[in-house]
Amino acid sequence: MSSREAILKLHSGIYLRGETLAVHTRKKMIVDGEKVKDSEYDTILIKDTSDTSFKKALAEAIKLKEKHNEALVPANYHSRKNGKKTISKGTLSQCLQMTFDKQWESGKNVANIKIYMRDILNYFSPDITLEDMQTPEHYNGFVKFMQKTIEERPSNNLSTYNTRSTNHRLSVLREVFREAIARRLMEQSKLLNPDLRVKSMGWDNLKVIESKSKTIISREDEAKVMEFAYLNNDEEHADAFQFLINGLGMRLQFEFHKFTVDDINYRNKTINFFRHKVDKYSGELPLNDVAYNICVKYRETAFAREDKKLFQIKDFTPYCTKHTFITRLCENQTPMNDICRLAGITHDTVLKYYAQTTPESLRKAVNSINDSNVISLMGHNSKGLIK
Repeated sequence: MSSREAILKLHSGIYLRGETLAVHTRKKMIVDGEKVKDSEYDTILIKDTSDTSFKKALAEAIKLKEKHNEALVPANYHSRKNGKKTISKGTLSQCLQMTFDKQWESGKNVANIKIYMRDILNYFSPDITLEDMQTPEHYNGFVKFMQKTIEERPSNNLSTYNTRSTNHRLSVLREVFREAIARRLMEQSKLLNPDLRVKSMGWDNLKVIESKSKTIISREDEAKVMEFAYLNNDEEHADAFQFLINGLGMRLQFEFHKFTVDDINYRNKTINFFRHKVDKYSGELPLNDVAYNICVKYRETAFAREDKKLFQIKDFTPYCTKHTFITRLCENQTPMNDICRLAGITHDTVLKYYAQTTPESLRKAVNSINDSNVISLMGHNSKGLIK
């Protein structure tokens, strides 16, 4: 065996062929953006018979082979050493996107998932590895950050917070960790709690604490808002405000801001719009006179717009209008089935989150048992009742 052949035995995939070194490639390998088929070889010419020329060509061949190996490294591990897989360390941004593409991209909750992902990346560095995140300090810091973030959002008019909001983000993180472990981008043993019996992996949900109830708009406050809007020549805001209070409990982001004039049946005075929460259309629902007259008022301008939206307001966020709409239905003793149908929510949701008490409803309740025909027992007839 020649000295050259002996040297080449130390380098797998490099072969001496006459005056060239052949570097073996593998199938479906991408090198410099081009696919290389199986059993192809890159060749390095040995310029002359001197050892210097041979060593120079060998060094070039080894470098090329290493480049091939790097291109062949799977997504789940870098290399095999001593028969063991070496786990690569997935970064947060990489694994978030990977999990999103696989689990959430085509789901109906995709808009919310994107918000959760943005919040996560606002706290953690996109380049942090999932393993480096596994500390109590990171968990506690993220929980506190989310509460502060949610309370201070401009759209959160009352600065309310409930732990469900943070739990949604924690759920996303847990799914990312599971996906990363499955793809060998993270070791199970590196989790905050690596015990396989602990489903939360140490990233526990917070105890559910509901936010305080949203303020209901009283008739007096409604009149003040309307008056203020008209005084400031902001008629569209005033009309949008009135429409929301009377408009079937539309959610702002996904219903009010997205429905168009095509959703309105002007002949029947009804509307049929897409309800994001239940992922289906509302069906034909009647509009009261206030809401219908506003629809008529903006009909022509809406048809003239490319998007056909009735309102063009971007910074309008009175989230309490849905609560006000449902509470007023309850005050008027509207049957529960009718409330659920109009608002697009379940009985339990109405009772738990929306059917709030007001001073007017409490007064009406106590007055309902007042019977003026009952003879008063006060005076000489009441002596026997007092001990």
